[in-house]
Amino acid sequence: MGTREIFISEKDFDFIEERLGGLLVKTAARCAMLVDKSGHLVMARGDFHKTPPDDLGVMAAGAISALCNMSEAAPAHLTAQYHDSGSESIHFALINSNLFLVVFFTTSAENAAARNEVILSESRLFVRNIKPLLFNKGGDIQGWGSLSHIMEKIDNIFDKDTR
Repeated sequence: MGTREIFISEKDFDFIEERLGGLLVKTAARCAMLVDKSGHLVMARGDFHKTPPDDLGVMAAGAISALCNMSEAAPAHLTAQYHDSGSESIHFALINSNLFLVVFFTTSAENAAARNEVILSESRLFVRNIKPLLFNKGGDIQGWGSLSHIMEKIDNIFDKDTR
């Protein structure tokens, strides 16, 4: 269902945006973005000179879905690398069941292992820093007026098992 569970304050948004920019600096990556599982772009930073970030978000959602479905267990971090020299690599980090981080970076054969370790460790730190801000916001509201109650009822309407 996408980003329906993401409720953040402007202060939290600014904090996440600052951390995303910091991730780019620490990893020397070309760009990074937060995308929800339906492909909606939540936030993007960096140089998107080839493809617009909105288009990349949709492609990234399809890619991470396919890659996770191809493996027996959905990994928290997954990197797609190409063997051609100078080709860009793509790192995915799952933040929660609805949101993931995508980082685009280049590496060379000589420093691939060290570079991948930097990307992985900085991505883990980023996820650890922002996850508390995104976990079940809006969950304090209970009862008929809560978003979770309303979404549950809408999901039930379209659930073929309840017809």
